[in-house]
Amino acid sequence: MTRLKLFGRKESMSSAPQVPGPTGLDMLKVMREGQRDIVSTMMSLSNQYGDIVRFHYGLWPACLVTHPDHVRHVLQTNNRNYDKGNPLWDMTRWFFREGLLTSEGEFWRRQRRLAQPAFHRKRIAAFSELMVEETVKMLAALMFTSPYVTHRHATFWPNPEGFEPERFEKEREIKRFAYFPFGGGPRQCVGNQMAMMEGSLILATLCQQYRLDLVAGHPIALEPLITLAPRHGIMMTRHRR
Repeated sequence: MTRLKLFGRKESMSSAPQVPGPTGLDMLKVMREGQRDIVSTMMSLSNQYGDIVRFHYGLWPACLVTHPDHVRHVLQTNNRNYDKGNPLWDMTRWFFREGLLTSEGEFWRRQRRLAQPAFHRKRIAAFSELMVEETVKMLAALMFTSPYVTHRHATFWPNPEGFEPERFEKEREIKRFAYFPFGGGPRQCVGNQMAMMEGSLILATLCQQYRLDLVAGHPIALEPLITLAPRHGIMMTRHRR
């Protein structure tokens, strides 16, 4: 679907040869049906009026082109002869000036060439050696990772936000560095084994003797200090088992 003049030089839709299409109440029906199912509406227009259909899309005239030869003419043979001239583009240009989105013609092509290095294959190939060299240099680079984000990432954990102690059972395979509360490598915390043992014993002892319930309405918020801590503490009610 395009609002462009199909054949010849640039000119407005009003001066183009008359193209068949819905008018009056039929046009209002097309606009209403297009909001519900645009694809079915366009197919219905093509079946009713032919390979080229003139209609209004909102406030602007448009042409629906379905014949392969006509589509090829619009997109390939004659694609350089269409402009963006309509009130919407003029208003956009007034706010954003001449850029890749709002410019046209030869000025647009110059803007396009400036933007190509980001995604043009030939331009990327020219930087391939530099990319490889910089990647090799990164082998000795210092990198930072976030335990908080990694421990709650759906790629590593099926239910990342849920409390599931069984996920750490020995039978379950955990990817390396998917869980690293004490860091890793040569700078891993030297007390990690003791901390894990103490935590397991304390938690098991408390759960055997007490049931702990959160106090209703107590705010739960995080406070990132040297370690991540609850901003308002954790208020709980203790019930002896």
